[in-house]
Amino acid sequence: MDPDIALKEVFEAVEAGDCDQVRESTGAINGWIAQGGYPPQTLGPWKLGLIWHIAVTKAVLRLAKAHVAVVASQAVGD
Repeated sequence: MDPDIALKEVFEAVEAGDCDQVRESTGAINGWIAQGGYPPQTLGPWKLGLIWHIAVTKAVLRLAKAHVAVVASQAVGD
């Protein structure tokens, strides 16, 4: 897995409002990291360390899932 590409796919799925793809991509990245894979480079240089990039990644993934859940609930209410 290339976590940088996977994170880009999360952003694209959020933009498209594709809840299923957001869930799939966020799960894949979380699983990758849980199994010892390296995180995507997020905000700042690599010298900030893996803990930094893992924390930012996990925050972004939580936000992505929350965002599409809100969008989906608004679509149902329309």
